[in-house]
Parts: sequence; structure tokens; C-alpha cells
Amino acid sequence: MYSRYFKDVNLFDINRVNEISYIKYVATSKSFSSIFWSHFHRLFMPLFKRSSIKKAEILFYGVTINNQRSFSTILHDVKHTFYNLDNNEDPLISSYMLYSLIGLPYLVWLYFSSDEAHRRIIRSNRIVYLLSYGKLISTRRTLKKANPKVLVMANDHSPMNRCFLWNATIMGIKTVYTQHASVSNEFPPLSFDYTFLDGQMSFDMYGKNSKKGSFVFLAGPCRYDYMKEYLDGDREFVGISLNEMDDFNLVKNLCIFLSDKGCTKIKVRSHPSMGLWHFDWFVNNGIDFSQPSQETPGEYLSKLKLQISNVSGIHLDAVILKTPTVLFQLSTEPIDDVFHFLERGIVKSVLIEDIFSYIMAPSKAIPSESAVRYFVSSYQTNIEFSVGSFIASVLDTLIEAGFDNSIIIENIIRKFGEDIKFYAF
Repeated sequence: MYSRYFKDVNLFDINRVNEISYIKYVATSKSFSSIFWSHFHRLFMPLFKRSSIKKAEILFYGVTINNQRSFSTILHDVKHTFYNLDNNEDPLISSYMLYSLIGLPYLVWLYFSSDEAHRRIIRSNRIVYLLSYGKLISTRRTLKKANPKVLVMANDHSPMNRCFLWNATIMGIKTVYTQHASVSNEFPPLSFDYTFLDGQMSFDMYGKNSKKGSFVFLAGPCRYDYMKEYLDGDREFVGISLNEMDDFNLVKNLCIFLSDKGCTKIKVRSHPSMGLWHFDWFVNNGIDFSQPSQETPGEYLSKLKLQISNVSGIHLDAVILKTPTVLFQLSTEPIDDVFHFLERGIVKSVLIEDIFSYIMAPSKAIPSESAVRYFVSSYQTNIEFSVGSFIASVLDTLIEAGFDNSIIIENIIRKFGEDIKFYAF
């Protein structure tokens, strides 16, 4: 039943996880047992629980906080029927755990028919690759259940998203992508019918390799729309934004340095994947802890007179909110300027002895308007903080016009003029 279906798919392309191209060595830290036990409650869910997925003209799929943040204003303004699949707990999605077993002989065939470089990748990710077969089946069943005309996603590189993309493409469902974070040139080529990017920087990074017959719009990030209400904040704190590459001792030393300099209000914020990272130490030392699940980036940044972090997309978030931001190395090894924030003047790299001068004169950290516009095309235009509404209007027009691209483009030029730049492939 699945022989031709599985042999047609490029499983290496499906598993371009976390900006890693499939020719690199990729290793997963999760064993089969840890995956099994963490998902055990979902394993047999498809056998006794019915799916809640409904038929809709537009299907949104985004399981993370950041994905949903990029959808929120689109969902608010779109007029056609939609279903927002915002988690992986639905039985149709959960069924990949069981369906993956069907893929075992196909994975063995793929392994022995691959060259040594790709065999190495399969060996180091055998469970991830096996689960991909189940994800292909579950996403296909989900699309059949919802029967949408359009699939909208805010992630283009995780296996589940790429399974949705692959199935939608072969099923003739139009695909739409909108960024949920900054991107690098290690992301996979854009394979969507319609793509909404933050700005010229994103396009230069990976938009030029877009799917033939597709359109790429430089609309700006809709994930920033909600930030409008936080432009006028009470900026009392010095903020330290953390990511998984940061070293706790370096973070601790920075906190102690700031405290010794007289900073009584320090707030740290962990990446959503880090949970309550060393929470007790921060609280015991009088440092506020911002949890992504309880405080949005906009709310957090609106309280800061200076934002400090390693290489991170949060620098751009800060710039949009007019929050001064500097780059400080919090990892034991330097991290490449993958987002090109340093190269393009979005942020300045500082040493620990420089930080206090930026706290006293934070305006020194504010980048030029042209530098910001290169990354965020909507910056200080008529659609700034209204990008979600623009994307919603395009989705509605797409359906109403029967996906006649000439009508879409005419409509955009008439309504938005030079505020929207687009590329046709």
C-alpha cells in the first residue's frame, strides 16, 4: 500500500532539522526509550479518541508558542473558514507513533541503498528517521480530514512541518509560509506556493531558491503586530536573554558584575526550550525570571532599558520595540554571526567593561532606520504592526480569486503600493 508512496519521498529532505543540511553529521540526544515513555499516553490515543479536526478552507499548523504568535493576528482577520491545529495531541497527529512501524522495512531499504555519508546520518538518527514514516502517514490523513484549500505554516524545517508540506504539495493543496523567527542560509530552499518573509535579508538568505511558479512577499513579520501595545513601556530593568548555547557560569558572572555596578533590577529570560533554567539561583539572588509561557517577548522587552544576549533573534525583536540591545558572548565558544546582525549594524558586540556605559547611554545601541528596514521591510511603513491583517487579506483573496495570481498582485499593488515588495518565480 505504501511502497510507492514511501519510495517517492526524500526522507533526508524531510529531516532537515534545526537548520542542518542533510550532508552534515546530525545526532539526536533522545533514545527510543525516552521518546516512547514521553509519548506513551499518546501511543494508543487514536484507538479510543476521536479527532477534533474539522473541515476548513484554510488549515493552520503551528505547535510552538512562537508559531502561534505569528498566526494570532492572521487568525483574527481572516474571513474564510479555518482550523488552527495548534498542538500534536490530536489522535490524527499522534497516530504517527503507531504508523512508524510500517516504515521499518523501508528504512532498512533506504539505508542499504544510500551512500556512506547518508548511512551515517541514518545510524545517528535511526529513531527520528523511523518516526518520519509515521509522520508522513499522519499528516496525510490530517489533510484528508480537514480537506483545506490552503495550508499555512510558520516553520519550514522540522520533520512534521516538512511532512505536511510534502503531502500538501502532492495533494494539490496550496501552501503558505510565514516566518516565525530569524533565518539563516542553512535553512532548506523555500518550497511553498506563497511565502511571506520579514524582509530583504531573509530573501537574500534563502528566498532566491524558491519553488518554481511561487511568489515571495517581503511583508514584514506578523509576529510583531501585537508589540504595538508595548511601545511605551516602563523601562526599569537590564535584561539578559538566554539561549541553549549559553554557559551558566558566564551568565552568573554577568549578573554579579551588573549587581556590583549598582543594577538592582535585573531580569533574565530563558529560551522557550530551556524551561526554568537555574531558576532557583536567579530568584535567590534577587533577579527576576521571565518565562516565555507567561510573558511575551514584547511585554518583557518593554520593561528593559538595555537588552543583553548572545547571538539571538531577540536582538531584532528588541530593535522593533526601540529597546537598546547589545551582543555579549555568554557561551564558552564564540558563535557565528548567523543572522548577520553584527555585519549589518543591527547590534554591537561589547565586552563586559563596556556594558555599563551602554546602560548609562543606551541610545548608542540604537541602529539606523535603513539597517532595520533591510531585516524588517514593514519597519516604519503603513503596514507596520498590521502585517497579519495584510496576510489575512491575501489568503482571502487567494480563495476568492481561485488562486489567480494576476488578481492577487493587482490587488496588492492597488492597496499597498511600494510598502510591499514581491518576487515571482
